[in-house]
Amino acid sequence: MATKANVEELRKQLRDPEIQRNKAEYGLTIRNVIACMTLGMDVSPLFGEMTMAAATDDLIQKKLAYMYICRYADRFPDLAVLTINTLQKDCKDNSAIVRSLALRSLCSLRLSNLIEYIREPLLNGLTDDNFYVRKTAVMGCASISQFSSKLIEDLGIIDKLYAMLKDPHPLVISNCVVALDEIMVKEGGMAINKNIANYLLNNLRHFNEWSQCYILDMLHRYKPNSEEEICDILNLIDDRLQQGNSGVVFSAAKLFLKLTEYFKDIRDHVFRRLKEPLLTITSAGCPELAYVCLKHIQILLNESPRLFDDNYNSFYFRYNDPNYIKLQKLNILKTIVIANNASNVINELSSYVTDIDITIAVEAINCMGQIALQVVECSEHCMQKLILLLSLETDFITSHTLQVIKDLLRKYPWLADMFIPEINQLDEISQDPDGKCAMIWILGEFGQIIEKSPYLLEEIIENITEESSSTVKLHLMTATMKLFFKKPPECVSMLSKLFQYIINEESDMDVRDRGLFYYRLLCRDINKAEQIISMSRKEISTFAEGNTTDTNKAVKSSTFNTIKVLYNKNKDCDIEPNMYNQAINAFISSDDVDKSQVNQESQDEFSLNLQAITTPTEFEKQWFSISHSTTVVYKLKEKKTSHEFEHYFTSLGIVTIAASKPDQYPIKYFFFAQKKSSQENLLIECNADFNELTLSMNIKCSNSEIVNSLLIFLEKNLQTVGWLAS
Repeated sequence: MATKANVEELRKQLRDPEIQRNKAEYGLTIRNVIACMTLGMDVSPLFGEMTMAAATDDLIQKKLAYMYICRYADRFPDLAVLTINTLQKDCKDNSAIVRSLALRSLCSLRLSNLIEYIREPLLNGLTDDNFYVRKTAVMGCASISQFSSKLIEDLGIIDKLYAMLKDPHPLVISNCVVALDEIMVKEGGMAINKNIANYLLNNLRHFNEWSQCYILDMLHRYKPNSEEEICDILNLIDDRLQQGNSGVVFSAAKLFLKLTEYFKDIRDHVFRRLKEPLLTITSAGCPELAYVCLKHIQILLNESPRLFDDNYNSFYFRYNDPNYIKLQKLNILKTIVIANNASNVINELSSYVTDIDITIAVEAINCMGQIALQVVECSEHCMQKLILLLSLETDFITSHTLQVIKDLLRKYPWLADMFIPEINQLDEISQDPDGKCAMIWILGEFGQIIEKSPYLLEEIIENITEESSSTVKLHLMTATMKLFFKKPPECVSMLSKLFQYIINEESDMDVRDRGLFYYRLLCRDINKAEQIISMSRKEISTFAEGNTTDTNKAVKSSTFNTIKVLYNKNKDCDIEPNMYNQAINAFISSDDVDKSQVNQESQDEFSLNLQAITTPTEFEKQWFSISHSTTVVYKLKEKKTSHEFEHYFTSLGIVTIAASKPDQYPIKYFFFAQKKSSQENLLIECNADFNELTLSMNIKCSNSEIVNSLLIFLEKNLQTVGWLAS
């Protein structure tokens, strides 16, 4: 805020006769006042002096003074009357710029006691000889409608604006359209008939780009009477698809889709017509614009999957593409691939595996697998490329390649003959749990033709005490059982060791129960066990985890060219976060919590101090000083990385004090948080197993009510971002 001394100094300068006689110095003082106003300082006490400054022939000084008056007129309605004479006089000035400036300022005062002074200048402005004054008067009508709809009715402004649609200047016409749409908002916007629609469309090329976008969007409300009229409209806006402005192109495309929503034959032609403009925008230099265009292409492919078959190479990476562009291009490539181009696309994708960004490399590998699952003709070629990737001997590449190979073998078992020689040459198995699970599955499923299969599994069994992943242990048991039925002599000893550890030493109850089940099954009837464990399965046609087909593939014109496209919302619905609607009692026992306190606390705004921090020594001291704790377990919807997990918790105000290695599950974290209002500390021990999708927390605080509030706060935020399983 401006200090009293600063305002007084500016007042003295504005009143100083010597400064007033010096136009340059007086103008500089006025600029200083406006600069202070722009910075958010309160310079309203200078209203009287600035009102006097408006009576000048200097156009710049007049504009700055009017700007000030419009800003503070609502604080000094009585003093604002003093400006009316100057404004009305300027509305009759010989200069069109001065007339326009005065009229705009007059309509921007928004004071009910000045309405009677606006009538004549406004009507004169609507009929002024200069287009600049007319277009300003039109927008003044829209401004006045916000605080005096009665004046709009009394002056018959709506009829006058409709008549002005035939004005010779396009800027006046476009402003009339915007003003009518604003004034008639309660009636659903400007009414459009066939004559108005045709008139606007025929003159569309004369409007500026912003006006073209507005008019094209507004024409969605017009409903043509016949298919012939639709074709005429499409012909009139066809040249807008060749515009250099992307906003005009998207608005025209949206109108194309709207008009052909129920005409299948015309719609197919429209899709083909939209293809080239969209590809042109995609290749533009602006990555943000290219991303928006790629998202629109994605929703077009939902209805017309074969639209870009011949242009698949347009979606190859460019050297300067950011990651979000690359990921979207991968999504499109796996959608448009067919037998004719699948091999070329896979060759291109294999070159992306060495990308410096791990996310892109992983997605490229997964994309290769999904293409092979869709197009059987390229499955062998894809397997060859995947086998070559194993020779890179990079752990994350090996892990994800093995996962993709496993999926291919599930659908195409005959490809095993290509992969088996590579297994026999492997010296060690991937250390990543997912990659290890994939390799174990392959050894169990095709162990009869893999020479080293018993020895590879035996190596894992020998080190099972060091294995932290329950998923790996479950896969290992099933694979060893299958291999036992195929190669009993080599497997009986290691199967015995495995059961001995699982049944007697394993702490995970799911793993132990599975081990007991297999053991008792073998003891009961070994032949029945073989039938159950190694039963033949039907051929897989689709994968449930990869089935993301939208039940409503039609492109919604109402969502096209809106932000909903970026959020993958191809429906007529609002974008809003998931609301927290699950009872806290699912995580806190009723014995420990007073429900009335929980409900009252949840109603109050609970927030954490984002600046809170502590040292590991202080954390340890507080941890051992608090004896009681609250334990809660969450089930995650999908796998998260350690970086994502820590980053999100930090954004909530929960900071990491210490953590174990991110590649060994479960990862142990020690978190620290502090309630903002009471400054009470919260200490959290967290075990995150992203393979098992479980999150276990042990929370300590001297105040148990704050722990309950933290649990509500945590679950609400985790539900909002979609991390928790339903």
